[in-house]
Amino acid sequence: MTTSQGSVFVKGTMRYGLYVGGGMVASALLFYMLDLDRFGLVGMTALTVLFGFGPMLLGMIITMKRFRDVENRGWLTYREGIRFGTWLMFFAGIIMAAYSLVFTTVIDPGYEVRKQEALLDKTVQFYEQANMKDADIEKQIVFIEQAIDESRKASPLSVALWSIPQTAFYGLLMALVVAAFLKRKQDPFAQAMQEVS
Repeated sequence: MTTSQGSVFVKGTMRYGLYVGGGMVASALLFYMLDLDRFGLVGMTALTVLFGFGPMLLGMIITMKRFRDVENRGWLTYREGIRFGTWLMFFAGIIMAAYSLVFTTVIDPGYEVRKQEALLDKTVQFYEQANMKDADIEKQIVFIEQAIDESRKASPLSVALWSIPQTAFYGLLMALVVAAFLKRKQDPFAQAMQEVS
């Protein structure tokens, strides 16, 4: 990769990371506005996955395809696709971390704890409807309450900073699949003609 190609790659991942990060923030705000009490455990889990990973995957597909077709002259190797997806989500993670920090310190500091407590209530209801033994339900309650206590102890800054490599890791996993579908090898004839001119 030449210096100009490297510059295009970095600028592309930063710019598209900003777009995807903005989409992730918009999705998080929509999720925040939902009344989660209306949904059961399965619905709440499905919404969490949909609003959490949906924008990441959709953003990666759209931006990787655009990067391939516009900035990278119509071709993309599998390796470049993986690098693009990982760096894309790294930069999107920075945007999301900034939002998370503002959200947990200014907008609604107690939201995460309330969400986890609602999840605990939904889990208990689900186990009771499944006729699970009370002893097993108690074990699960203790486990979930420990997780809630841990999240209360974590500072908003540490949670925000940890989300950056976590988002990049999810980007790597998604890019392994997305790049396999979007890769396109350069035409050897066109490459030879570029070298001649």
